[in-house]
Amino acid sequence: MPYILLVCCIILGVLSSGCGSRSVLTVLQDPILVNIPITEKTQPVIFTKAVIKLRRGQFVGELQSGPLCLPDSDIVWRGGSRLFWTEEVQDVFRNEMQRANIDVVGDQEKLFGDPRKAAARFYVAALVRELRHNVCRPDDYFFDSVSMTSEASMKVEWQVYSLENKELVATISVRGTARIDVPRDTAEMDAIYEAFAQSVRFLIADSRFLNLVRRDGKYTPPVAHEHDSAISTDMTPLLLKGQSDSHATLVPLSEVQKRVVTVDTGAAFGSGFFVSKDGLILTNYHVVGPVKTVRIHLVSGIETTGAVLRINKKRDVALIQADFAKTPFLPIREDVPSVGDTVYAVGSPGGISREGSVTRGVISAFRLKNDLSFLQSDVAVTHGSSGGPLIDKDGAVVAMTVAGDTKAAGINFFIPIHDALRALHLVFDQSASSLVSDPNL
Repeated sequence: MPYILLVCCIILGVLSSGCGSRSVLTVLQDPILVNIPITEKTQPVIFTKAVIKLRRGQFVGELQSGPLCLPDSDIVWRGGSRLFWTEEVQDVFRNEMQRANIDVVGDQEKLFGDPRKAAARFYVAALVRELRHNVCRPDDYFFDSVSMTSEASMKVEWQVYSLENKELVATISVRGTARIDVPRDTAEMDAIYEAFAQSVRFLIADSRFLNLVRRDGKYTPPVAHEHDSAISTDMTPLLLKGQSDSHATLVPLSEVQKRVVTVDTGAAFGSGFFVSKDGLILTNYHVVGPVKTVRIHLVSGIETTGAVLRINKKRDVALIQADFAKTPFLPIREDVPSVGDTVYAVGSPGGISREGSVTRGVISAFRLKNDLSFLQSDVAVTHGSSGGPLIDKDGAVVAMTVAGDTKAAGINFFIPIHDALRALHLVFDQSASSLVSDPNL
């Protein structure tokens, strides 16, 4: 018996010597893709470039070995900005797009060029801004083997350029992940390519990209429906003053609560939140209904009136102008959150007596209902929460509360924030370098 214990200790010592705990990456669930009929003609796209842009010397991941895949050494990026433009990368993009019935031109396999290349309506390029990559040789301790397992995670910024408008029409940040659990010789790069493939699928699932390739190629939001002639349906772009398309300021929950309001129509109530420094509030259309004015309640006890400026019934969003000259507002998150990310819902479940309530959950899935995108989360919401923000850990808005599933507990739905902005034709203030967090501004 002592002999067996001694042998076990020696083996464990070999496996753990010089090693810390193993780094494991989170693998995301694939998005649910829109079913584009094979008979539908989409706008042709062409994949023009892929670049990895990391800091020289940046930690990327670990080289691991042994049955427990314990770390041997760090993987460090040594290239700075480098082309990620291999035949495999181009094939991955083409295969994922064609699988979704999206027209791709510029076929590299045609030896004399693709005559349809000139038909492209959009250039699509990929900029990899973050990369994590772990590679393990599980049999290394016992016999020489080149078989590996691998896992990879990358943040990809997709840029879409309109050849008709001669301008960049969309910048879409997504994440792609992959894990190769069965050892094989090609696992090291296979994980990279699989992660990139998932980032392509998240691009395809993004409503901004779909709006471009499924319509006339112009980046236009849905048209608002008029519900009263006294309410403006002028859908020219409306500037969200102070709101930029990137944010670096963290907003604590105590401050978030001050920027969330209760919307009272007299017949019903819901939640909303400030999105600009001049008093613009987002909420749901089903909260305001046909009324022209509402009462706005702040957690501080202050009340004022608000005028309904814009609505979009189909997307169930509305814009209110509060009677304030200057307001703090919530920042808008630039990219789409990932499944498993922690989120918080803030609002007034049950009415004014519960305003500023905060509940926590995770992003459960991405759903498509009646051609509209939704985030699904287990975060608790109820009547009165509608129109309130769903925020990330930094206090940035990722979506807004809209509905719950009455047949199942822990299943609630939220409108992606960028869909809400497009539906009301709200645009960022490009002069704002960062979002304001000072409540006095």
